[in-house]
Amino acid sequence: GSTDRTEQWPQVGIKPNTAVIGPDDPIAIPAWGGGTARAFVGLAAVAKTICKNVTPEQVGSVIAGWSIGVDFASGGEDISFSQARAWDTSAAIGPWIVVGPGFNPDNVTISASVSGQEVVSANSADFPLKAAEAFAKVTHMMTLLPGDVVIVGGVEAAQPLSAGERLTSAITGVGQMENMLVSANR
Repeated sequence: GSTDRTEQWPQVGIKPNTAVIGPDDPIAIPAWGGGTARAFVGLAAVAKTICKNVTPEQVGSVIAGWSIGVDFASGGEDISFSQARAWDTSAAIGPWIVVGPGFNPDNVTISASVSGQEVVSANSADFPLKAAEAFAKVTHMMTLLPGDVVIVGGVEAAQPLSAGERLTSAITGVGQMENMLVSANR
């Protein structure tokens, strides 16, 4: 297929409400997940209105602002894409929502550190889709409601994280947040 930007579609993972946690909240790795969790740290757009079939040019008027979103996944090859991502505490969002016209989502550095060591970093200018394009494409897949969060691009830590490790997620212009990984009691 073509690598034309207009034909690229973002991967979409749906998180239940019980997955969402904030800064400093623990990530409870499920027992069935094999004891580890993979972390994808991304730039998150927060919807402020009902969004359906939005154009990239309309995105600025339908989002409340930008935040950090961490999509955790756990389990091996035998676990479905949805199950791997839909467990309690698997979506850390924070530390706040950045608003204002001065923030450029297409030129920020996104990084992840594990227990104080940076493990991955990238600039959003290098992502295959611009932030507004990615958000708009998701609104063509599904209707978004106020408060829904879309991670429009990010970086994945190469190694899975284990209980006892601390993830620090950072985005220039947004801030940083920390989450400790623990074992779930289930």
